[in-house]
Amino acid sequence: MYKLNGIKTLFITFLFLFLFFVANQQILHAQSITGTLEVTHYDDFTNPENSTFRYFLNVDSLSKKVGTQSVSQPSSPTRIELKPTGSLSIISGSKIRINLDAVSLQDIISVPSSGLNPIPILPNQITVLKTAQPDATGDQKTLFLLINFLDSPTDPFTATQVKSTILNGPFQNFYKEQSYNKVSFSGDFFGWIKLQQTGFTCSNINLSNSDINKFIRDNSINLANYKRLVYLVNYACPGYAGKSTVGKVPMTFNGQTYSLSEALVTTNSYNSQGGYPFTWSGFDSTLSHEMGHSLGLIHANGWDCDDQVLRGPTCRHVEYGNNFDVMGQGYPTLHFNAFFKETLGWLAPSSNLLITKSGRYTLNPLETASGVKLIKIQMMNSPLTPFALEYRRPLGFDAKLNDQIFSPNQNGVFVNNIISNSAGTLSARFLDMSPTPSKSWYVDIQSATLNNGSSFYDSGSGITIGPIISNTPDAITFDVKIETPVCTRFAPNISDFYLSAQEFDPEREQPSAVFKISNQDTLTCATSSFSIVPILPTGWTVTKTSHGNSTSLISGEYVQPSFSFSAPSGTPTGTYTVGVKTINLNSGLSNSQSGLINVVTFPYKISTITPSSGSLGTAITLTGQFPSGTEYPFINNTSVLINDGNSDLADFLVTPYNNGQNIAFTFPSIFTFSQPSLNRQPPLGQYSVKVRTITGNTNSVNFTLSGLTPKVKLIALSPFPATFNNIITLIGTGFDSENNIIHISDYSIYSTGTEVTQTSANSSNGETLSFLLPLIQDGTYIVTAETADGSISNSLPLIVGIIIGTPQNIIPAGTPAGTRIIIQPLEDTTNLNGAIVTVIDAGNQIVQTVSLDADNSLFIFTPSNSNTGPFTVSLYDVNGQVVPVVVSMQKIQAEETDVKDAKPYPGGYGIVPCGFDIDGKDGIKGNTVQTITDTNGNKHFVQEECDFNALLILAKNIMDFLFIISASIATICFAVAGIMYLTSGGNPSKAEQAKHIFVYTGVGFIFILGAWLFVSFIESSLLPTPQAVIDYSLLNRVN
Repeated sequence: MYKLNGIKTLFITFLFLFLFFVANQQILHAQSITGTLEVTHYDDFTNPENSTFRYFLNVDSLSKKVGTQSVSQPSSPTRIELKPTGSLSIISGSKIRINLDAVSLQDIISVPSSGLNPIPILPNQITVLKTAQPDATGDQKTLFLLINFLDSPTDPFTATQVKSTILNGPFQNFYKEQSYNKVSFSGDFFGWIKLQQTGFTCSNINLSNSDINKFIRDNSINLANYKRLVYLVNYACPGYAGKSTVGKVPMTFNGQTYSLSEALVTTNSYNSQGGYPFTWSGFDSTLSHEMGHSLGLIHANGWDCDDQVLRGPTCRHVEYGNNFDVMGQGYPTLHFNAFFKETLGWLAPSSNLLITKSGRYTLNPLETASGVKLIKIQMMNSPLTPFALEYRRPLGFDAKLNDQIFSPNQNGVFVNNIISNSAGTLSARFLDMSPTPSKSWYVDIQSATLNNGSSFYDSGSGITIGPIISNTPDAITFDVKIETPVCTRFAPNISDFYLSAQEFDPEREQPSAVFKISNQDTLTCATSSFSIVPILPTGWTVTKTSHGNSTSLISGEYVQPSFSFSAPSGTPTGTYTVGVKTINLNSGLSNSQSGLINVVTFPYKISTITPSSGSLGTAITLTGQFPSGTEYPFINNTSVLINDGNSDLADFLVTPYNNGQNIAFTFPSIFTFSQPSLNRQPPLGQYSVKVRTITGNTNSVNFTLSGLTPKVKLIALSPFPATFNNIITLIGTGFDSENNIIHISDYSIYSTGTEVTQTSANSSNGETLSFLLPLIQDGTYIVTAETADGSISNSLPLIVGIIIGTPQNIIPAGTPAGTRIIIQPLEDTTNLNGAIVTVIDAGNQIVQTVSLDADNSLFIFTPSNSNTGPFTVSLYDVNGQVVPVVVSMQKIQAEETDVKDAKPYPGGYGIVPCGFDIDGKDGIKGNTVQTITDTNGNKHFVQEECDFNALLILAKNIMDFLFIISASIATICFAVAGIMYLTSGGNPSKAEQAKHIFVYTGVGFIFILGAWLFVSFIESSLLPTPQAVIDYSLLNRVN
């Protein structure tokens, strides 16, 4: 009994308090994020493997864990980059939800100083809530802007000339023909606009560019008049010939948001011809391809299975692999495939035939205006349509099909395999219906159709296509058989396996292996799990993986995992095998791929670094073996690289001395980059140092930067988020009294790290800088400060924009009375004197009317019932005209009063923090808050009406109070044990019982004390400060 009182009672009491406390804290973990997707593709037609998609999510809400409940709350405007690790076919404007594993909000919106790191996302983490519909019919009025750089060549054309080329030439005619006159293009052409930058990376070409921004404003160009935006760039951009958003995306300009697609096309192929029997330049091809993206299409890809059609051990995805579609390589024919045309809404219902039973069917040419253009075959007892068929003839922009090498395709049907992924989106892959072993893909598909005398059977879908019965210039007829599909599991496929290096020195490198794994099981099979097992020589180890040791895929889906590896020091030189094995855990079938890598001994290495720590400007000596200058007497390519663990931050030439045994340098005081806005003073910490030579890099050694206080440091900024014309205040240390420069750099889809604008500011105290936020596009930016002597601060994130997905003139339901509402007109309104503000609730009833004074743009929100919202705010000028506005919300801070001014509600100022008639006006209604000081000089926060924030403080007060009780109980137990021991009178049993009580009580109290300290630490870290509690942290703010 005493034992129970000594430890169990205290433990149970504390456990109850702990669980109660945790259940009521706002320990927020993002369980999912919801937002609108932006997709952009960069096209490198010369090196297709370098082409890439980039995915951005405009987050508008987060589902979080609050105690044991999942709740959804709006997000401040946050734009994050995603990195899907598998197949994904979703266009811009689609609403998606991404399921996460306890990723905090700060992780989502953080902006590392070295740049944004895309968040890896598996397709099975994505749920498509609403698929955006392409706007691809009717007139597509387009704004064409002609762009020059400082180093651009001579203008290839004038605005008038290129307008005629595009709107009256092959591009216009091609789109009218292939859409059956469902779409056409008109537009306006402006330029040339000379950007004050070189074209080295073709970066910063968007509405945030100050030169483009100014040009649009100076020429009074109204973006609301356009559906598309195209930049025609007079420069051979490195790495890509063009790029475009996939569909429309929201763009903010001059305070207004527009829905536009945005594309870039280089003009270096303007006069090149492609060998067609009609006029068609490389420029026409690139513009048509990028406009296909703008309308909402991804690439027309291929599926290469060597001598098989659909499944086999060597199957691989081929980007741009459909050679008969301008969204692929588009060489012999240009028309979009029939599946794409259906997607864009160009096919009439009579042109689209869904086959659900066996029979004989007829297709008409894809290029003609009448007849059946697309046949989709549906599986028995399933909604899936795995095959899409079309028939082509050498007509119009497909006339090159008459070339002898491609003419066999006039006698058969083209087949696309329609596949899905874990996110539920569809894509098409072009099949070679007459494959030849060991032929390269583009040679083999010169004849790709299912021709006379041939049939194709797929047991997995139960579908047989063929034989071809007859074909004429007007139609092709063939048989289709639909039977019960069979689930057949195949060995998984591994393709595109490559190693990041052909040779490496274990002392200095950790290469990586990259590969694709695809599920070859047939469509009726359930999702399969696949193990990923690296194959390494004995003693070698895996240092990093992208997918762990397994992944799940549906039929036809693929992922692209990778792993890095290392070899032990002293590994003998020679050739070794590195590979990967994957096993279908549902069937046991497996596959493997491997490559060869050479272990070499690099002739150069660092033995020691002296000293191994120091401050900025420390003189450092490297000892080892480096190029002496005699190996390559006319070239000095030896440089020192300094890395912070993520990327190289410094790279500068050095000259080895002492016959190549030493290198001397000083640790730099500023890391400099091509974009000055990224220049910054190195923060304290550990850096790796290595030497780059003409033949490769040495091993790394560590240097610890310590012993200095940075001259200039940013700590915080406000407001966050912000809108243009806000006064931004930077809080930090080390600012100069004048001539400080604030750099604002863009983290947008096109120009990561590019400086958008800069401004100067003075500081009266060295701790704050204030500046007016200029007109820049909504998005995520980083801010750095530079003092007059060139010292660079660290970076802070800055989010610019309004709450995504929320109307600009809305006050959310539940906004408490007493909230300050700030009115920001979206039109020039120099004087608000006499302007009238009305606030209307959800029932269309006016709940408040306010007359504004001159230059006064705020009022206090005082509805009779704040739960009848949301509330619409309207602003009327002195003439009665409606002025569009943005509203911001700000809670009025409480003022401290003396305890004698408050009228306590029964319960006093003890544990209960609410229920006081503070203002003496309306009982305990409302959320008036004040700070009071008790007779002992302790300050307490009390408020009138009890709410959730008061509940949190109540839980904390109860826990503290009961802990004191627990300590008192422990004291009593100690006293009882002492008395029992002293009065035991030599009775061993009684003395032993007293010892047990003493020991158990002591152990229990130590345990509870430790647990209480732990919970107090959690409390101080996660429970908002009193000011934050009063400030209603769940209230979303724009300002």
